[in-house]
Amino acid sequence: MGLTDVKKIWMNGEIINFEDAKIHVLSHSLHYGTGVFEGIRCYDTERGPSIFRLDAHLRRFFDSAKTYMIKMPYTREEVKKAIIDIRSEEHTSELQSHSFISYAVFCLKKKIIILNTIT
Repeated sequence: MGLTDVKKIWMNGEIINFEDAKIHVLSHSLHYGTGVFEGIRCYDTERGPSIFRLDAHLRRFFDSAKTYMIKMPYTREEVKKAIIDIRSEEHTSELQSHSFISYAVFCLKKKIIILNTIT
């Protein structure tokens, strides 16, 4: 599955169509790299999708944001739920049996955006 195959994305607290997720071309994040990101493997198991070490990845993600002095607009539990929700939204029989979930937080006009995609 390539990035062009992504149908939905979690942005600003809601699941939206991938093509509707936009940031301004002059955003601070784009020009200066102000943001943090994380990625997680997800495997299909007999009991359904299993996101590899989700809590450990989230801890590192939030620690990185704190180090970069980015105030997170969502709690760790809210981001965890968003990752699980977007994984469920994108999970169809057409997906490969293993997937990669990427997410990031960016500084954008004093707002922070968290994205979750399956790539």
